[in-house]
Amino acid sequence: MKLNYDDIEEENKKIAELISKHSEEFQTDKEIPNLELDPKRKIYKIPTVAAACVVLCIVLFGAAINNMSLGRSESSRSTQMSADNSFDKENSVDYLAEQEEIADEDDFDSIYENLVSSSNIVFGDAYKDWKIESKVEMSADTATCSGPNYEKNDFSGTNNQTEGVEEGDIVKTDGKYIYVLDEYKKKVFIASADKGNVDRVSEIEFENDNICYNEMYVDDDILILVGVQNMEEDTCTFIGSNTIITVFNIKERTKPELVSKHTQDGHYISSRIYDGFLYTVSYNEYSLFDKEYCIPKVDEIYCGKKDIVIPQNIEDNYYTVVTSIKIKDSENIVDKTAIYGCGNEVYMSHNSLYVTGNSYEYNDITNEDSKKRVSQDYNTDSDNKDNSNENEDIKIRKREKKSLQEMFPDYEIDKISKKRRCKDSNMTRVSTVYKLEIKAGMIETICNGKTLGWVENNLCMDEKDGYLRMFTNNESDYVTVCYEDYYYDGKRIAGNNYISTHIWYEPDDEGNMYEPKEENIISVFNSDMKRVAMLDGIAEDEDIYASRFIGDYGYLVTFRNTDPLFTIDFTDNENPKVIGKLKMPGYSDNLFSFGKGLLFGIGEESDRVKLDMYKLDRNVADRVASLKLKPDYMLSDAWDYKSVLIDADKGYVGFSVDSFSDSGYPKNSYLLYKYTVNGFELLNSVRVYSEYENTRGIYIGDYLYVISFNYGILSIKIIYQYS
Repeated sequence: MKLNYDDIEEENKKIAELISKHSEEFQTDKEIPNLELDPKRKIYKIPTVAAACVVLCIVLFGAAINNMSLGRSESSRSTQMSADNSFDKENSVDYLAEQEEIADEDDFDSIYENLVSSSNIVFGDAYKDWKIESKVEMSADTATCSGPNYEKNDFSGTNNQTEGVEEGDIVKTDGKYIYVLDEYKKKVFIASADKGNVDRVSEIEFENDNICYNEMYVDDDILILVGVQNMEEDTCTFIGSNTIITVFNIKERTKPELVSKHTQDGHYISSRIYDGFLYTVSYNEYSLFDKEYCIPKVDEIYCGKKDIVIPQNIEDNYYTVVTSIKIKDSENIVDKTAIYGCGNEVYMSHNSLYVTGNSYEYNDITNEDSKKRVSQDYNTDSDNKDNSNENEDIKIRKREKKSLQEMFPDYEIDKISKKRRCKDSNMTRVSTVYKLEIKAGMIETICNGKTLGWVENNLCMDEKDGYLRMFTNNESDYVTVCYEDYYYDGKRIAGNNYISTHIWYEPDDEGNMYEPKEENIISVFNSDMKRVAMLDGIAEDEDIYASRFIGDYGYLVTFRNTDPLFTIDFTDNENPKVIGKLKMPGYSDNLFSFGKGLLFGIGEESDRVKLDMYKLDRNVADRVASLKLKPDYMLSDAWDYKSVLIDADKGYVGFSVDSFSDSGYPKNSYLLYKYTVNGFELLNSVRVYSEYENTRGIYIGDYLYVISFNYGILSIKIIYQYS
């Protein structure tokens, strides 16, 4: 499909030269320093691919992490990062002036050429036929960091990570009505609730089968649905999807009225409402074989030059889009921005929105002889007999020539040459974090930072006093990475990195076999996203299961055989300290603040559901109560922090469990407990035969309402039985 340039706004055509100028001036043969790591550290880890963008990064690109420059073409909205991730205003101004000089030229085509030359993209059919799966379809992969934000009204609210920042969910209530987003029936149900009596008053049907709404907001008389609109009919897959935002006026609950509808390129990651504005984040894969997909669109209009943030080196073929709309006046998009890079997790404070991206860094170990390689386990490259650092001339295959001709139509294809060099490398995880300032719907890209490890979910991030605190998990592996570069008249025009082999080693002198390991890392960034602290080597060989920030302290649960609950002191953000380590059997899936001085955990121990309450004695966690449920109970969806009902004032803890009947049919029950000085007391158990997960519970007044996606809304009076 050929791009129709007549449909593109004039300013969008100018983005091409912006990227071209940027790429040419920052191309360098100088090696950029690695992260500030202790060279004595020994890391032997095998990484686990955690998201669709990362799958492509490792298999197709494998690019080393470089420091990045960020820029916009308007002086009031442009920044650039220096090599240490600090805020470099002087260079930002100089670079801005150069952008303005080329802004009058009209050459949209060069955006495609320079995306190719700035990207590490593999050529040929492997890219076209690559299939990926998404792990970030919803923001529900996470656990709360600061507990629910309840008002004085006597009903439950959504468990939000940040107090005052509302998150979407599939069930909402305003104390009078219950709103249910039923993705299975492709409807939203609105029901009145009065002292246990429930009546359906209206419903909203999804527009068609290729729309899948993931989350919902209710703000006074406004209902908002956010989800995925697929380009294909009758499916809601990751490939080829757009994010859709649909707003309804529900002042008359019996007759919801459509107010507005917006779309933005890419798959839905997450969203937040703060101070009357909805902020929505998506990410999209663009193809170098399709020019028209290289620039993101919002409401089917290409983003302008002032809306695009350009990294110095484009390390993958993704861009992340962030938009805002005003809740009470949603006809138009208030602001938008697009960053060339993959987005994975989203965290939002009252002032900033943070988006993380996952990739890998490769540290050259080619000349190290402390280990002897004995085998290569897959994808052996027969053309690369040794792993020399020298550039090797490689013949360009006919299939490659065809692809190169499509990408560079103005070049004489026979003058393009190809060189390859391979290095044995230690591959480690790296997170890049983009910081965006938010204010009254305006979105300003400020700066970015990076650290070792990947953020497991948004609960592992928290901002306080201008500092961003993070928990990450790092894995590493030994691999051979091959770098291929394409040259035209001696100038590099494109390149790609790929993993040729995984490396295995002989046992050491004591007969110990090579074993991959992992570690957890604490990082702190200042307001300019310069990393000011990093503690590594925490809970080696264990995964992060849950985390929580309360004021100046962080709480982290890792697990392998036992459940270490770490307490981290951030009173001095530039010198964090681990001040507590509580070991117990099992693990916690989620941690919740439970009023002043208490921390609640829900998880499993010896295949049984367990509830734990911790007293924060001088801010260090110490378990004061624990309860293990019946052996046949299994947690159904407590991994999703928004599925757990928490009200510290009333002492409520509610969640759903699965079990099986004697006949083998699945059963689902919703349990409501009350925590008192005597421990956990069961108030209500509601049996729900459900084949679906996400059974939810809310309370309004003295009644518990259980939402089943098989049977609808069940109500029961909450009975207090004090010991």
